[in-house]
Amino acid sequence: MSGYSWSAYTGEEKSQLSIDAFPDLSKQRRCPHCDKTEVRAYYHEYKKFEGKAQLIEWCAACHRVSTKFIAAAEGFHISNPLSGTPLETMIENKSPQSYLWKLNDKWERGVLPQKVRTVGE
Repeated sequence: MSGYSWSAYTGEEKSQLSIDAFPDLSKQRRCPHCDKTEVRAYYHEYKKFEGKAQLIEWCAACHRVSTKFIAAAEGFHISNPLSGTPLETMIENKSPQSYLWKLNDKWERGVLPQKVRTVGE
């Protein structure tokens, strides 16, 4: 299990995270809470809610997190290295607090970030 806990970003911090309409999932971004460039993201399209997705953004340095439900990205193909894994099942069915440390571990080990390309590339 993890040795740390996660805290939610404030409303103002969340709005600073949302400056990009759709972040580049392969790059870490600046954290509005601690100012370190360690904000990571994971995009998940729900199987049980067609056309819906969840964007999870977390800072590996200060352990802040933001989750938001968004429309599925049209016109993009987004790789999902977690497809078919128990972690994907957790994302479908549980609170983000229960799996954030696993997402962070996947990033540290190079399983994430996801690759984004436009459809037709």
